[in-house]
Amino acid sequence: MKLADLFENDSMNDYFKQLQKTNPRFAKLRVHGDPEHDELRKQDRTAYLARQTQSAANAAPVDVDALKKELSAKQANYKQLGGDSYQYADRMMPRDLEAQALHQQINSLARRIQAAGG
Repeated sequence: MKLADLFENDSMNDYFKQLQKTNPRFAKLRVHGDPEHDELRKQDRTAYLARQTQSAANAAPVDVDALKKELSAKQANYKQLGGDSYQYADRMMPRDLEAQALHQQINSLARRIQAAGG
């Protein structure tokens, strides 16, 4: 028996549908290509987008000016530590580790400011 025959077989789809209905672990199981499961996947996606929209609407407004001030302070501190001169090595100096962590924080802040529209 070929693997393709196994998946084209209706009994396999019936097995997955039965598993979805009877076993709570597989309640969210979705089979691609099955019209019933495709509709469930569409409903899942719609519910997910609604939750994302709702959480974005409930989120506290972002103070972009405060984020920009924090970013400039971190960039100044980063330049004091040597900026991009830190090296990736097996044994980094504490100053290099601090610069690396600060670099990650700066990138994160810049993404938050950009996402807030600033």
